[in-house]
Amino acid sequence: MEGEAAHHLGRVLRAQTGQLYELSDGEQVWLGRIESVGRDRIQFALLEELPVVHVDVNVTLLLAVVKFDVFEWAIERPPNLE
Repeated sequence: MEGEAAHHLGRVLRAQTGQLYELSDGEQVWLGRIESVGRDRIQFALLEELPVVHVDVNVTLLLAVVKFDVFEWAIERPPNLE
């Protein structure tokens, strides 16, 4: 790991050699152990691949607004859920 993410893990979260983390590329998940911590670089040893759990989440938004014009505005402009 390099760059800003490594700096944050090493300096802000004070990662230390030997700690275990779950690492993911968005498709696979691995258990990794920190081998070395540098200024802007952290090296991991990948120990084992972990099972990926896909969870289906259904979200329902309920809106209670008294004034009709505000309700119309909420329907016209759905929230940005990113």
